[in-house]
Amino acid sequence: MWTTAAACSLAWNLREQRQNIYEIGRNNAETAYEKDLLYRRWLAEHGGVYVWVTDKTQPNVYLSTRPRREVATPQGTLTLINPATATRQVFEMQSEVLGVRSHLTSLRPINPLNAPDPWESDALQLLESGDTEVCSVEPMGGKSYLRLMRPLVTERQCLECHVEQGYKVGDLRGGISVSVPMQPLWNAAWMETIAVCTGHSLLWLIGLLGIALGTRRHRKEVESRLVAEQELREKELRLTTFAERHARLKAERENLETQAQLRVAGTIQQRLLPGSAPVIAGVDLAGLSKPAEVTSGDFYDFIAMPDGCLGIVIADVSGHGTGPALLATETCAYLRALMETHTDVGEILTRLNKLLALDFEDGYFATLFLGRFDPTDRCFVYAGAGHQSHLLDTDGTFVTLESTGLPLGLFDDMTAVVLKIE
Repeated sequence: MWTTAAACSLAWNLREQRQNIYEIGRNNAETAYEKDLLYRRWLAEHGGVYVWVTDKTQPNVYLSTRPRREVATPQGTLTLINPATATRQVFEMQSEVLGVRSHLTSLRPINPLNAPDPWESDALQLLESGDTEVCSVEPMGGKSYLRLMRPLVTERQCLECHVEQGYKVGDLRGGISVSVPMQPLWNAAWMETIAVCTGHSLLWLIGLLGIALGTRRHRKEVESRLVAEQELREKELRLTTFAERHARLKAERENLETQAQLRVAGTIQQRLLPGSAPVIAGVDLAGLSKPAEVTSGDFYDFIAMPDGCLGIVIADVSGHGTGPALLATETCAYLRALMETHTDVGEILTRLNKLLALDFEDGYFATLFLGRFDPTDRCFVYAGAGHQSHLLDTDGTFVTLESTGLPLGLFDDMTAVVLKIE
């Protein structure tokens, strides 16, 4: 992490340094551009300059239509140099002396010497599309240059030479590109780069030394702590072994007690079931319950009703174990009490639901089938609270007695529906 931090800091500083060098090159290019623009504007405002005709400076063939292109004097002949030619010659001298290259160019040059190179051509197209400046670092002649181009806008004095090309005042006529060599700037910043790298290297080494010393001290502390922890672990192991043995014996004893209590609870629950079925002439009655565990949430019952009818109950409390068994016992007790004073199975289930809804916690409910058989007219009515049953005929066919309502204990406002079978 320390190496990464030092490397990131060095990279950031070098990037900032390179960005600063870039900005210096850009400022030099902007200064050269402003100077070139002012110089050319002065020439354009004066319509050019007259110079002596020499081997190097001959009359401009592109000004052959201009009046007074040559002027004879007693000392010799003067020829007119337009702003573009004068600017180009100054640019050539500037390139030889300062190394800064400036170029007046256009996509439609009059003089082929003002034709753009590939980078300038791309830059001019960007300027025509709306950009106000193009700047980048590019290779030129095997060296690195910062190249800047800004637009050259047609002014009134420019029309004297360019009106035939269709330009109007304010039109984009071309651009002035300035190329500043970057190598002198890189060389000037080299010592600063060495200083930055050296400083970061020293800082990195000092950090590594501090980390090494801290690690050595920390290792000794860890070794000492590990020895103490090992001794403590051995003591804890002896105590844990004793505690586990004690806990295991206690758990075995509690398990035996729990199993004994469950057996007692299962025996009591079985005694709550009918010991024998009622005797009714012409009817065979039987019931059986075999719990999967010691206790059960299922039960059935035969209950004599006040009007001489027989109530038949089959119930199932959700879940397994002791909790559902206790709720089943509660349900059985409520049901027996209600059936001693009421004869309508729908009313009985409605009242039973209100009682159970107060006692059942969320997640518990009971399904119950309650039928009433009248021995005199052999009529059977029933209500099913989420519980269905079947009516088997002597010929082996059966009818499913569907549930007529929701399970008990879910909502306290449930009303049971009663169906009758002749």
